[in-house]
Amino acid sequence: TFLPTGAVNVDKSLAIRGGAGPLDVNLTAKAATGLFGLQGIFNYLAPEKNHDAYGFKDSADGLAIMMSTGVGSTFLTFAVASYFSLFQDMPALKACGAGLVAWCVENLRCILNDSASKNGVAGGGQVLNLAINSFAAFAFLSEASYAETVGKVFGAWLIVACLQARLAPTACLKAWGLDGDASESAIRYTKTFGQSGVALGIFIASIANGTEL
Repeated sequence: TFLPTGAVNVDKSLAIRGGAGPLDVNLTAKAATGLFGLQGIFNYLAPEKNHDAYGFKDSADGLAIMMSTGVGSTFLTFAVASYFSLFQDMPALKACGAGLVAWCVENLRCILNDSASKNGVAGGGQVLNLAINSFAAFAFLSEASYAETVGKVFGAWLIVACLQARLAPTACLKAWGLDGDASESAIRYTKTFGQSGVALGIFIASIANGTEL
């Protein structure tokens, strides 16, 4: 296959950051992947309870819940990609394609439930996101000859698209069509979604550019 990296070497990956200390390397990687996945599932399936678990004083409105489930699906994307790459010997970029299925499901859920429009933002963005994410997932999973190029472009697009959400969440929501002021909780989860999206973009672009994990 043309893919720039094969399955990830767990020992080498952790050695880059100084190892796992006194902990078993493989056990640490498995535990981290599992915890990330569990957090993603909890955040995705029970966003209100996830909000309460952090002890926030304010309540989470509809827009905050929508952004929070987006964060949960991003956590799941990372967890699925890590699982298949670390423990199923799947090439790293192909594993990212498996992880992106979680994002595609979230996009589809929002479209079918008209979540964006119900919460005051334009629904067309979810359609665009589903198309882009599905194409990237297909390219990675099929190990297409153009997958590496798609990874570079897709990663850069994620970084640019999500950076505004992280640095200027109010302006970002306005650009999405929000009429009125966003709640404190919506701003918080928009920032979190932006942060996780930028991280995912860097992760995928790095793999596509041949970074050895």
